[in-house]
Amino acid sequence: MRKAQLIEQTPKALVQRTGERAKARRLALGLTREVLAERAGVSVDTLRRFESTGQIAFERLVRIAVALNVSPSLDDLFPAVTVERLEDLERAAPARQRGVRRDASAAVRAKLVRVGLRGGATGGPK
Repeated sequence: MRKAQLIEQTPKALVQRTGERAKARRLALGLTREVLAERAGVSVDTLRRFESTGQIAFERLVRIAVALNVSPSLDDLFPAVTVERLEDLERAAPARQRGVRRDASAAVRAKLVRVGLRGGATGGPK
């Protein structure tokens, strides 16, 4: 399957396909579930569930990938970003937007008004 086709699939379909591909790799290597599970340090039930549904914790997925000798492929999940000029990186980054920071004393006064220890608009005691 090509990368463009993978991008168009739903996350659920990608998860399912990953389990199927792991099973195909295991069978191509002539490994039983028991042998692969032992090499990967996972239970046979975990491996069975992963191969049939694709559902698995990420650390266990990595263990299986190492046991199947496909761990270098994991680097393709999040390829490194290469930047030749700092200006390119700055231009690509979205501008950060922050909320308005209120003056701390104004926040304290507002809280005192809410709890009734200070008057509203006049600022004097109730």
